[in-house]
Formats: sequence, C-alpha cells, structure tokens
Amino acid sequence: MPDLLLSSGVRTAPVFLGLILVVLVLLSRLLSPQIYAQEPPVIHPRLPFIGHAVGMARRGPHYFKQLSSRMNSGIATLPMLNGRMYVVSSPELASQVQRASKTLDFVQLIVDVAPRMICLSKEGSIILSTAESKQKPGERMVNTVVNHVIHPFLTPTAIADIVSSQLQDLTSFLNNRPATQEKENLYRLLMNEFIKVTMVTFYGPENPFAMHPELVDDFLVWERDLPMLMIGVVPQWTARKQYLALQRIRVGFEEYITAGRFEQAYDLVRLRHQAHVDAGFSLQDRALMEIPMCLAFGINAAATSFWMVNNIFSRPELLEEIRSELLRTLEGSHTISYTKIRASCPLLYSTLRETLRLVATLSTTRVTIDDTIIGKEYLLKKGNIVQIIGSAIHADKEIWGADVDTFNPRRFYYSQNGTKTADDGSVPGRKEDQIHAAAFRSFGGGASLCPGRDFAAIELLTVTAALVLSFDITPAEGYKWDPPFDDKRFLIAVTKPKEDIFVNFKRRTDTEGVNWVLKY
Repeated sequence: MPDLLLSSGVRTAPVFLGLILVVLVLLSRLLSPQIYAQEPPVIHPRLPFIGHAVGMARRGPHYFKQLSSRMNSGIATLPMLNGRMYVVSSPELASQVQRASKTLDFVQLIVDVAPRMICLSKEGSIILSTAESKQKPGERMVNTVVNHVIHPFLTPTAIADIVSSQLQDLTSFLNNRPATQEKENLYRLLMNEFIKVTMVTFYGPENPFAMHPELVDDFLVWERDLPMLMIGVVPQWTARKQYLALQRIRVGFEEYITAGRFEQAYDLVRLRHQAHVDAGFSLQDRALMEIPMCLAFGINAAATSFWMVNNIFSRPELLEEIRSELLRTLEGSHTISYTKIRASCPLLYSTLRETLRLVATLSTTRVTIDDTIIGKEYLLKKGNIVQIIGSAIHADKEIWGADVDTFNPRRFYYSQNGTKTADDGSVPGRKEDQIHAAAFRSFGGGASLCPGRDFAAIELLTVTAALVLSFDITPAEGYKWDPPFDDKRFLIAVTKPKEDIFVNFKRRTDTEGVNWVLKY
C-alpha cells in the first residue's frame, strides 16, 4: 500500500502542477492590465502573473541584468501581478526619464517607501504624504527639506567646515593606528570607524552611537536586509530581526532628542529635524526619520573605502603608480590635500569611479504621476514604477567595452563619465570613445542625484591616500583579496563583500612617526 500511494503521488504531482499553471495563466489573462500599443515592448514572464516578482525576489539585481539582453529598445514593460513596471537600460532614455521630473516623480516614491523602511506610524505616514511647505505654499514638505535644507549645506562651496571636522577625526584614526597590526577584519574596521566619525561630525559627540556603541551592530542588521522591511507586511514578524534592531536605534534617538542634544548637531541635521517638528511628527517618528540619514551619511563611504583598499592593494603595480601620484601632491612632508589630489591624481580618481561602477550599481526609481512620452514614442502610463536599472547599464559591454565585468583602473582616466575600452582592455583617449554621462549611475541622476557625492569623494580620496602612503596591507594567512560580491540582494547601499577578509597592517618605514594632516 505505501508503494501504491507513493506511485500515485508521483503520477499526480505533474497533474497538480499543471493545474496550478493553468490557474496562473487564467489569472494572468483576467487580472493583467491592458497594455497599450504605444507602451514600451513587453517582456512576458515565463511563469505567468507572478514570474517577474519571483525572479526579482530570487535573483535581485541579477534578474534585471538577465532581462536587459532581451531589451532591444533599451526600455521594456514588465507585467507584474495586476500592474506593470517600466525598466530602462539605455543611458539616452535614462537621461530623458531624469528630465521628465514633472510627471515622473521621485518625491512620491519617498512618500510611498520611506514609511515602510522605518516602520513609521500611520499618523506619521499621513503627515509625510500630505504636509506642504511653509516656505513655498503648495510645495511638498519633502521637496522643501531636500531643496532648502539639505542641498544648500552639501554644495562644494558650503561643505568646507563640515569636511574639515570630518577629516580631522579621520586623521586621528589614521595617526593612532599601531605600526603593526595583524588579522584585522578590514570591512568591519572601516565600517566602524566611518560610522563613528560620521556620527560625531553630523550629530555631535553625544550621538546615539557614541553613547550606545552596541547600536552600530543594530544599524548594520537593519541596513543589511532593508527590502524585508520595505515589503511592509507585519514587519515585526516577517522581518523581526531588522524590526527589533530598528526599534533599539529609535530608542537611542529618542533619548538624544529629549536630552536636547540636537544643539550639538550640524546645521543641516538640526534644521531638518526642526522641519519635522514644525510638520507635527511625533517624537517616535522624528527619531525613526533620523535613521535613514545615518545610512546616507556613513554606510556607502565605508563600504566603498573597503573596495578601494581591496582594488589598489591587490594590484602592486597600480599601488606603486598611485603612490607616485600622491607623493607629488604632498604639502611639506605630511599634509594630504583633497584639492591637490583631485587636480593631480587622475589614476586615483579613476580608480574611485571604476570601483563605484562595480559596487554601486544602484537603480533610479520614479513614479509616473501622469501619462508621459519618453524617446518621442514610448508611453509610460500613469500610476506605475519606472526604474533605470543601474546594474544592467553598468554591465553593458556595448557601453563600456568587452572587459565590462573586470576592474579597469584607467576606465575613467580621460573622462569622469568613462571611456569605452578597446578589445584588449586599453583605454583610448579619444573624445569619440567617451561614454554618455547618464551611463554612470552610482550617484543616481536628475532629481535624485546624491547631494552628498562631493562630500563622499573628499572622504574617500583623502582616506585612501593616507592608507596608501602609510601602510603595506596584505591578506592574513588563509585569506585573499577580491572576496565575492554579496550582490543578490536588492541594493539600498553599496555592495558588501560576501566573505570577510582579514588583513595585516604594517606601517611603511618612510612614514614612521609621520602625523598626517588631511585637508580640503
């Protein structure tokens, strides 16, 4: 009898699966939206109705890279459940999406996604979606905070004071390192230090992470699996670990606020918080709304610095060339100037851009608040998501050259937009080989162009310069450079290493006793 049941089960399983497939096909036909002829070409999922959603959940950004090979027009419509998503893999069309900011809205995306990201209360979500600016009647509060509070403080001319403070703290970190240190977890070392320094710079010495160092671990737990929270379905159970970590950070910021410590904060942070007070957000919601700012300030720079160190120190010839560049920029024997690095170290700057191309393959997302025509022929219907898929654009051989999947430190040597490489991997200096500006997606583009990109470049170039000049860094026994990317997660920040790498630091003899000064 057991054999008979087993045999019966084996025979009926295909029938059962076939019935499921039939049901999905019928649901797809009944519930799928009407696709208009003028919309971008449709890519139907292999599994009807839910196929694209399943593919995104399983493969993350790799799913979009896979689809891009079927996007002959550089844009496509993906039917998903009873709606659709438009995906863009063409730099030319990406620039048009960015320019259509009146009907392809970034603010609406913040309003829709941010509350789930930080588990904002229902009341806070309503305020975020309805509040108007006092400064410009009729303008959304989110626009006001971004355009009138954040952007003015992060322009190249306005960041001198805050950069000086940041660089002073980073200098202390570099100068106080022992001459020899073995088996150090490189990623965690840089992450901890960048978070520590950045929080002091923006929130003052009594920030929540300084008062409660254990919150750094909670912050990394929350950030690592943000998409689980952003699904927004009973997060206290479906994303319990991230939810509890988030709540502990919230308590730390509530303590910070009630103790009046915002008076220590940088003007950008203090004025942003005051805008939230004026809008009527509760204490709990105001505390929660500080957490994404910490993500913007600290995580990306720390992760990028890890990959910069990896990419340079794993290539001895590149390391020596960059050292030679940097030695020519020193003021005296111990002052490292960002201004001089930017002007006189094209190889180091190109290395930064190429590192970002590989590890910061972020997507730019918009919500269509009205029907919009892109490329003079493609209709984007109101009420849908548009994604410029950075992972596909950054991996396109037609844009970057045959070596697109490998690190090429000279790819941005002649142009900050990049140059298409020759078949042998060399980088021609000809203007006609320069790449479209919208192909580099690491800082977003258009209305969502990262306002802190200049600040991040200053941090990364000066710290990398000091490490290159000060230390020989080698993998500890049993470890090697170039750990694999943890790149099957949807990226909120820079790609993390999938495996830890422990390294040995040894101070170079010609810099022993040198106390570096990092300056803007």
